[in-house]
Amino acid sequence: MVYIGFMLGVAIGLQIALAASHRSNGWRVPNALSATTGFFHYVYTLPGVALAMIIIGIWAWTDMNIKRMQPYIDLAYGDAPASRSLLLDYSAFHPVVVTYKAYKQRHTLVALSSLMVLTGLTLQPLASSFSPSVIRGGVVPLLKYKLWNSLAYPLFHQSTSH
Repeated sequence: MVYIGFMLGVAIGLQIALAASHRSNGWRVPNALSATTGFFHYVYTLPGVALAMIIIGIWAWTDMNIKRMQPYIDLAYGDAPASRSLLLDYSAFHPVVVTYKAYKQRHTLVALSSLMVLTGLTLQPLASSFSPSVIRGGVVPLLKYKLWNSLAYPLFHQSTSH
């Protein structure tokens, strides 16, 4: 419950920050505090990495517990062979192998959990590039104008002459 509350708080905080960024057309940063060089480059990039590391660490811990509990869940349903209950050990394998094995044995929760850990660990290094691009206005205007116009224009501006 604490993890869910934390994630909801992070999501709400990000939405508030995004709304504030849209209102002021990006974050205003003086030239002396440039995000591209010097000490402030690390001030802007390291909090994103630290936050991603904490979230992925908590999820990896949760994933390990899901992997440990799956044999007992199958055992509780009864009629499970030993290879699918007591002898099943997902915690000894790499997340790629676990995702494949769990999907093959129809343990969907274990497969999705391992896939989320793998995705998080893969994308964690990209968290350092998130802050400067938002501060300089690189990501938000691209999504706001170019992507939205290319996707929404054909939907809302249809010809009425057919």
